[in-house]
Amino acid sequence: DPTNILGRYFHKVNGIVDMLHRRRDIAKKKFPPTDPRFGMPQGDDEADLWWAWEQGQKTEWAFYSIAAEMWRGFRDLGNAYQQLGAERGNATMADKGKMMVEEAQALLPDINLSLNRSKLSTGNKKSPICYPYVAGAKHCDYVKEAPSNRDSEPWRTQAEAMYSGAMPEDVVSTFYLWNSYNSKMQRVGA
Repeated sequence: DPTNILGRYFHKVNGIVDMLHRRRDIAKKKFPPTDPRFGMPQGDDEADLWWAWEQGQKTEWAFYSIAAEMWRGFRDLGNAYQQLGAERGNATMADKGKMMVEEAQALLPDINLSLNRSKLSTGNKKSPICYPYVAGAKHCDYVKEAPSNRDSEPWRTQAEAMYSGAMPEDVVSTFYLWNSYNSKMQRVGA
């Protein structure tokens, strides 16, 4: 951290980490372990809407993009904060980094289990299965009943989930294939 950006903004990162951790804990308490939404943090479908999570939740759904980017951030920043905390003798920072890494390690299997429980048959020979972009949704298309000021979109949240590196290769392939033949906004590779 040659510019001390991680150290300088640790308190802000810490606040976001705590918020996401609370979101995951709420989903563990709200849903039984057999529900695809169990442990999947809920909120709006876009990172730029994160402020709504704290100011009055409007789209309380378990978007895979939230869980996947939480996994990535906790894994990457957790390792960095562990190392930086150890180098600087900052136990608070090192302990927070350790908690983040442990939470990331627990979250990834939950994401995979949720995806498996949410997988749907499409009846389409070109894209026979799909994974919804919201855990436990009963279809893979737009969630029209979203209580937000705009449509939620599979291609957007699936792209964010894929970018995280948390999605297994078969899920990424299925996202791609489904969007190739079904997405209204983004027909990739068709």
